Amino acid sequence: MPEMEKLVTCLYFNNNEARKAADFYAAIFPDSHVGVHMFLRGPLTEEEDEESVKEEDEDGGEYSEMKAVEFSILNQPFLGVNVAQNFRPMNAVAFRVFTESQEETDRFWNAIVDNGGQELNFGWCVDRWKFKWQFVPWKLKHGLTDLDPVVSRRVVAAMKRMKKIDVAKLEAALRGEKVDAVYQWLNITAANPCFDWLALP
Repeated sequence: MPEMEKLVTCLYFNNNEARKAADFYAAIFPDSHVGVHMFLRGPLTEEEDEESVKEEDEDGGEYSEMKAVEFSILNQPFLGVNVAQNFRPMNAVAFRVFTESQEETDRFWNAIVDNGGQELNFGWCVDRWKFKWQFVPWKLKHGLTDLDPVVSRRVVAAMKRMKKIDVAKLEAALRGEKVDAVYQWLNITAANPCFDWLALP
C-alpha cells in the first residue's frame, strides 16, 4: 500500500478550473505532476479517463463535472477543488519558492505573470487564479537572515524597490553598495528590529 500523505494543501477554484490550474502548475515547475481526478461518482481508475466515463453514463445524459484533482508542485502535494460559489483566495496564504538562479527566477515569474497574472512588490506576483507567489534565489536567503542586522536591512531595503527579484542588485546590496534603496525607509526600520522582511502584499 503506498504511503499516504500526512499534509495536503487544498486550493479552491471557480468555474471548474482545478484541472486547468493543475496542468498549468505542473508545466511550469519541475518535480510536479497531475494525479487522480475525482468526480462525484468517485475517483477514476488507471484504465478510465474523463471522456470514457461520460460515454458510459447509464442515464445517457451529461456526466457530472470533475470535483477535484490531485497534483504536486515541486514534490509538494496539493488537491485542487472546484467550488460552486465565487471564491477568492485569502491574502493570509501565499507560496514562497526558492530558486537556483536568476534564470530560474525569471522563468517562474514570467510564466505566472505572462499568463493572466500580475506583478506585485517585493518579489511577489499573483497568478490568474489570484494565488500569490514569491520567487527568491537560494543564495540570497543568507542575506535576508544574516545575523548582522545592517546587512539584512540593506538587502530588504533593496528588495523593497523591486517587483521581480534582481539577483545582481541584491548582491550589490550585500556588499554595501547603494542600489536604488530607500535609505529613509532603512533608517526607520533600523530603529525597529521587528520589521516585516517577508513584506507580504
